[in-house]
Amino acid sequence: MEEDDLQKKFCTLKQASWQLQLLPTYDFKNPAQIVDCLSRFPAFPDPATKLDGLLFYHKESNYIYGRTPLVTWLFPFMVPDVLGEEWRQSLNSRYLANVPEGYGQQGPRVHGRVRREASETTRQTEQQPADRNGRRWRGAACSSSGEPDRSWTEATRTKTGSRRNWTTCGEIRIPFREKQFPLASSNIAMADDDQQPGPSRPRSESETPVAVVAIDSQDDSGDDDEEEEAQTSGEGSKDQQGDQQQQQQQQQQTPTRNRKRKHSTKRGSANKKGGPSEEELDAEKLKFLLEPVLSALRALEVKNELEAMRTLINTLQPSQHEIEMALNKVKKDLDRVLAFPNNSYCVYDFGSIKSGLAFRDSDLDFYVHYERNSENRNDQTKLIHVIHSRMMRDKTFHTLVKIIGAKVPLLRAVHGPTNLTCDINFSNARGCYNSKFIYALTKFDSRIHKLAIIIKFWAKCAFLLTNHRQMNTYCIIMMLIFYLQTKKLPLLPSVQDLQKGIPRVNYGPWNLGYPREIVFQSMNRESIRQLLTAFFKYYATFEYDKYLISPYVGRRVTVDEMKQQKVRELQPYYRAEQQQFPQFNYGTLLHIQDPFELNMNVGGVLNSAQHFEQFKLSFKTAHEVCLATIQEPFAKVLEEVFTKTKKFSKPPKNVPRPKNGTTNNNATGNGGETPSPAEDNGKHWRICRLLPIEYELFMVRQILLVRNTDKDAIITERQIKDMWADCLLDFIEDILSKIYLLKVEPLKDADRCSSIPPSVKQDDIRTFQMVSERQVIFKRPRLQISNEEELENEIAISKARWQANRPLVFNCRVDLFKTNDDAIELHIPDQQRKNGALRVFVETCFLTQIRNCIKGYLKVMLAKAEERAKADRNK
Repeated sequence: MEEDDLQKKFCTLKQASWQLQLLPTYDFKNPAQIVDCLSRFPAFPDPATKLDGLLFYHKESNYIYGRTPLVTWLFPFMVPDVLGEEWRQSLNSRYLANVPEGYGQQGPRVHGRVRREASETTRQTEQQPADRNGRRWRGAACSSSGEPDRSWTEATRTKTGSRRNWTTCGEIRIPFREKQFPLASSNIAMADDDQQPGPSRPRSESETPVAVVAIDSQDDSGDDDEEEEAQTSGEGSKDQQGDQQQQQQQQQQTPTRNRKRKHSTKRGSANKKGGPSEEELDAEKLKFLLEPVLSALRALEVKNELEAMRTLINTLQPSQHEIEMALNKVKKDLDRVLAFPNNSYCVYDFGSIKSGLAFRDSDLDFYVHYERNSENRNDQTKLIHVIHSRMMRDKTFHTLVKIIGAKVPLLRAVHGPTNLTCDINFSNARGCYNSKFIYALTKFDSRIHKLAIIIKFWAKCAFLLTNHRQMNTYCIIMMLIFYLQTKKLPLLPSVQDLQKGIPRVNYGPWNLGYPREIVFQSMNRESIRQLLTAFFKYYATFEYDKYLISPYVGRRVTVDEMKQQKVRELQPYYRAEQQQFPQFNYGTLLHIQDPFELNMNVGGVLNSAQHFEQFKLSFKTAHEVCLATIQEPFAKVLEEVFTKTKKFSKPPKNVPRPKNGTTNNNATGNGGETPSPAEDNGKHWRICRLLPIEYELFMVRQILLVRNTDKDAIITERQIKDMWADCLLDFIEDILSKIYLLKVEPLKDADRCSSIPPSVKQDDIRTFQMVSERQVIFKRPRLQISNEEELENEIAISKARWQANRPLVFNCRVDLFKTNDDAIELHIPDQQRKNGALRVFVETCFLTQIRNCIKGYLKVMLAKAEERAKADRNK
């Protein structure tokens, strides 16, 4: 019988609701086809057998593995039992002979009964009305109200026995006994919404394969169903929940020996047991670019600056044609998962691809703007879940990771055909302006583009741009721009000067405008070598705790001048501060101001003391290499800069003092009061540093003046700073518990954190356990506290926001102490270094409001001191 005849006959039987397609015939001499076959379909015990079965699926749906469009596939030996003897003649007899042992004993009876019940259920389903969601329930008879009838499911489960496994998708079940269908080496394609693509894990002995038949006479032409399914994130019918509970009970009873550890799809390969470490991944990724670069530089006959730069750029960067081809292919595949009815959208690419600084291993960054776009974070999170679910079904993208806790929620996926990592967000339109701004600068002077390429690749080689995400390309480029602005003969003007005479592009209180073509007369004629050497020297000797790196200002200003509102160029920031916009985060190791969003410290990503030391060491080493190769050709200079890098290592820990009281010669202490550091509880420690500012010191001075009844007494600066530090230690602990609503419990006899300087006495360290369940600060207006009544009001607001139940869960230890330079430091072990809840709390909750809280507490403290002094005078 011809395939056309089979098609007509099958359509007649199923009332044209389904189509018939032949399964692909795999060549088992090809290893790649064997792997593809075994990862999608069960295999026969005999590997030489080819699959030649029948595939049934909905005519309006795409052919995919893993969701409802795939209905079922049938082995040839199953066809007569399920569809009838009349189909036997359409199949090759050699395949009918390959029947698994024991199949014929009860197989025809079981499948004949299921076939009859399935036909009856199909007629009932077509006659019943849709449910309140506009859908007919698949695989079960419906009651008059449109809800599924559980009696058919329960009766079928009872008749066929308890040893059979069932799917949990509400569809018609076709059970197989394990002894009748022994397929331990592979899985049948399951309708699992969160199934990770690729080969399935081996099935344990207690698991039984199943096939799925879904019958629905109504088209699923719209996207409403799949949107709802994705947004509910696993919420299903009671029948599904009951099936899942039974499966969980069976799994708990199954011995866990010899079972593979199942990894979450959200975890990187570096987190897997036995997988490569992050350092190994960085080295492997760097090797992909470094070896070709070194080979090309060494092969140069003429090693001057021009030829060296041409070779470096051609080796590192893809051509514009390659970039456009990759972007077009990725965007074309994105169109299938991003489209919604009656909601048009536009995909904007940004990042290194748009700024002209992309390497061959660079990621793709996309901002997706919908016509009906919502700025609500919960709506954006739901949208990420929807797109994630669609990508899982599309199979073009793999290694999907939903990064919900980041400041900008995004979806990370790897595009299969191009093997490019894509970061997709729905809220960060500002990144597009930043990328185009950098591109405009690189086009203004070719030296800027060449310097940016060298410095970016050097940062990869010098352990700065790593998987730790403690530094990014944007920070490095902002440092380069600021350096070129502050030279004696500037190569670039300040961003404030660039915005003069340009139409304003409003983004809240900020201006994102910039000229598409920069007009600036620069007298600087230095070569790439001279600029590069001076760049490394500039930041090798830079005072990071004192000066602000601000491309907007374009000159050196101190952090204290910015705090005291003495920088005339920053008037837009001061106005925004008065309008209660978030303040600039001063409590970081690096102070790099965004050129447009002036209250953003982009240097805040570097918040580890160890990475900060690596940062300074890398610049110092690069400057030394440039000086040592001053007589060498420029190609040799690049080779040495890329290869002669140093990695910072922690100094060896001191040996703890023995219990018998004998001292250790290597131990450092003040009169024996400071014990040596004990074993570190975490590999990475996040340091939040709060320095005294003028307003807070002024408030402390006023408090001391009110308290001191002796008018002739002299209040020294040392007294003010000591009282400021003592107050902050008490304030922070109180703020965390009353305003942030965290559980703060002191820890007694805790081991000393190795990141704490040895000069700090153990008795001066406050160690406590900090537990968070919900967040009450995120997107909250600036706290207004000037008296005790307003303080109580803010505490009441926190309690009200607690009832909103916005989860932010973490549990960590905190060390709080005063340093020798009169700063307050919080040391927090950071196990979730990239996008964990702890980082979200520190960067978006704690550092954004802590200064306002401290200011309010000092005002309340001053008001109480004045009331007490007034009461004493009235006595």
